[in-house]
Amino acid sequence: MGGLGNARGGLLMSIITQRLAWLVLGFAVLVVSEARADETLPRPVVEGAQVHFDAGNRAFRSAQARTDPAVQRTEYEMAIKEYLAGLQLETKFHYTFYWNLGHAYRQLGQYTRADHFYKKFLEYAPARFTLHRTAAEDFRRMMKAELDKAASLAEPNAPAPAPLRGPQAKSERMDLRDRASSRLAIGAIVGGIGGALVVGGVIKLSIHDRGRGREHAQVSLTPGGLVVSGRF
Repeated sequence: MGGLGNARGGLLMSIITQRLAWLVLGFAVLVVSEARADETLPRPVVEGAQVHFDAGNRAFRSAQARTDPAVQRTEYEMAIKEYLAGLQLETKFHYTFYWNLGHAYRQLGQYTRADHFYKKFLEYAPARFTLHRTAAEDFRRMMKAELDKAASLAEPNAPAPAPLRGPQAKSERMDLRDRASSRLAIGAIVGGIGGALVVGGVIKLSIHDRGRGREHAQVSLTPGGLVVSGRF
């Protein structure tokens, strides 16, 4: 039992460490040169794409301000719908949509789709967007780690063992109870840290009014991570 307890303890610490890594992701990108702290992503050039882009940004911003998870999810999904519609119309700066789609899907926890669009962004975005590219690579790596961890916790089905009797049966029941308690604890930790990540480990999308003079989105370094701001 001591070996099994140590194994469970090691697994629990591994999961805690993995989740805490998300909390420092925003700060990890700060090692990028100060000269790169003023990147911009271009606005779509097609008028129809701009309309959908702006609508998507409004929905995204609204979702970030919500406290009701159901309402927040609905508005992130609305943002995605607008971004996808704009992507179909845009003829030049598709990668700006790829960036926003990856970010929106990641907020929903749809990591496979988020990874697809971050990968597309890395494929088509010019190399000069160092901060964006670094963040996309980091998010892809962390999402993969999350998916791998979830897969490792899923135990394959095994043939039913022969019924146990006497002291051996009692020992087996205690072991199963301990496993169940460990899984409940892991779930609570994952849920709690996951909620904190929305605050501490994301790239915040801040959209300003169109009359303020900026033509593009702008990435700035802040103590909380990266802030994407400016006119969209």
